[in-house]
Amino acid sequence: MRTAIIFITLVGIPLLALSKGTSVLSHSSQDLLLSHAAVFQRPEVSFDDTSTIFVESMKCAGSKARIGCVAGLVNAPIDRVWEIVTDYREYAHLIPRCTHSVVVNPEIIPTISGSDKFPSSMGIADYTVECFMPRETTLIYSEIDIIFPVGRVRSILEVTSDSNDYTIYWRKLASDIRIHEGAWRFIPSGDQTIVICVMRYRLNAWLPPFIIHRAVHYYFPRIIMTLRQRVSEEP
Repeated sequence: MRTAIIFITLVGIPLLALSKGTSVLSHSSQDLLLSHAAVFQRPEVSFDDTSTIFVESMKCAGSKARIGCVAGLVNAPIDRVWEIVTDYREYAHLIPRCTHSVVVNPEIIPTISGSDKFPSSMGIADYTVECFMPRETTLIYSEIDIIFPVGRVRSILEVTSDSNDYTIYWRKLASDIRIHEGAWRFIPSGDQTIVICVMRYRLNAWLPPFIIHRAVHYYFPRIIMTLRQRVSEEP
């Protein structure tokens, strides 16, 4: 099946100013993320088949951060999609260029308290949770290889999920990049699910905007593509 990737322009969407460099996912951050997610819920954005993917990359007003958005229809009930996306240990098989993803113990928080930079001397293995049980708030350690000159990005993310309205928010507690936060939104559509992922980020190295734009339009759709493949596998 051939996948059509559609670039849409966000017009007339209010962008809320954010304090530069903040690592706290405030209400204004959530509003910003949801305002972008809402773009894909407009009547003119049609999810009629599982071959179309909508993707957008743009600057974030009021800061040097950027926003990347992707949305698509997945041929599976919402509970099946939710089961896959909330298994954070498997993100290396879901997120493009993610090489490592483990759930870590909340005891790690005092180690990184007071600094949003990644403590290079920390032994993540000492904090890994062997037996993972889904919960509302989870800490994840991840590694993602980003194109040169950014390179490997290590992050400790606080992920908050709400199974009542099928939303997930994440924010960085520590990371090799300056801003790293985002949201998933899942909307039932009969026996299928509309999946929306929005990420706000600021890299730790300068890249030409056209390179970032091309990378977002290449890698973000692969989140939806991979999820479409995963739902067809045996649970």
